[in-house]
Formats: sequence, structure tokens, C-alpha cells
Amino acid sequence: MAYLPQLFERAAEPRLANIAVVEDANRWTFAELVDEVNRTAAVLKERIKGETVGVLLLNSQKYIATMLAIWKAGKTAVPLNYLLPPAELGFIIKDSGMAGLVSSQFFNQAIGAIKPLFGDKGIVLMADDPSFVAPRANLGSAEYRDPALYLYTSGTTGRPKGVILTHDNLIANVESCRTAGDFDDRDAFLCLLPFFHTYAITGTFLLPLLSGSG
Repeated sequence: MAYLPQLFERAAEPRLANIAVVEDANRWTFAELVDEVNRTAAVLKERIKGETVGVLLLNSQKYIATMLAIWKAGKTAVPLNYLLPPAELGFIIKDSGMAGLVSSQFFNQAIGAIKPLFGDKGIVLMADDPSFVAPRANLGSAEYRDPALYLYTSGTTGRPKGVILTHDNLIANVESCRTAGDFDDRDAFLCLLPFFHTYAITGTFLLPLLSGSG
């Protein structure tokens, strides 16, 4: 069985000098993205002892690196809908058994409301803090695990419901998109949806990176 970080590294290896992710004027090559993922994964593995990690970020290079790093650290990612009120975010934190949250100063108000829900068992890490990324990647042996994602519904008709997605689920989705669209490393993708949407994760994050495009 293959895991998403393994497929990403295979796609990145022959094209390390190519552009992988563009955010405004900032451009990361595949080499820079791989390095960021590895150093972030080292921090997540060391500081978050549980298996489930929430992500409360705006679309960014950091979001992509954080998601890949969560999987590289052998944990399950929970992308959080930042449009939800704190009470709904709090429900997802409890329901998913979230052990840690990656966010940024942009969401300070929401963090202030939900941080007490972690008690003394969870940790909130700020992606825009310089200490968020380790100076060196020292991961030891990789220990991948399923599921890859807990993806929660918007809760329009009740409480948000967590959908469990494995690495194989996401890889199959990517392969279906790749077959239908005949994508390769010559293509570039523009993402307009927030990354807490399943289509954004599959179609504008994983599909391009696993295809070696940006």
C-alpha cells in the first residue's frame, strides 16, 4: 500500500527545481516544499502526542505543507471550516479526539474561544511562528497510518458529521481525476475553493502535486 507522502516524494524527486506552489509573489520549488514538509513533520511528531491534528488556516503554502506534514508524521488531518462558529468548531474538536491544532494569528479570536476545549491534553501550534518549523528534519523512521482525513460536513441540518477518508480513498480520487483530465507535469492549477472542501483537497492540491505539476 502507498501513502500520500510517499507518492508526493516520488513525484517531486525528478523535478525538485520545478515550481510546486505559488502564493501571491512567493514561489516554492518542489525541493523547498519537500524541505518544509519534513521540518514541519518533525515538529508535529515531537510536540503532538495524539493521532489527530486540526488545521485552521487560510489557503496558503503553509496549509499545503502542514497537511503533507501531518501525514508524514503518521497522523490524521482534520481540515476545519473557518466559517463555522466556535461552538461548531468545538464540537468537531471533541468528536474527532483532536490532540493538536495548527492555526495562525489571523484566527486568534476563534482560537481564544476554542482553546479551553483542549484542556491540558492538546496543543495549539501557530504556523506563522518561526518555531513552527524545525531547524532540521529529524523524523527517524516513517510511520504512516490511516485514516488520512476526518472531513466534516457543514452541519446545515444538524451537527457536523465526520467522513473518514483513507490514503487509498484519496489516491483513488486523484487517479480518477487524472484519468478523466489527462493531467501531467505541464499543467498548472488555480485554487479558488478553501482547502477544507474535499474538491479543493483532491482537485487543486493532491492532483497537481502527485502529478508533478503546480
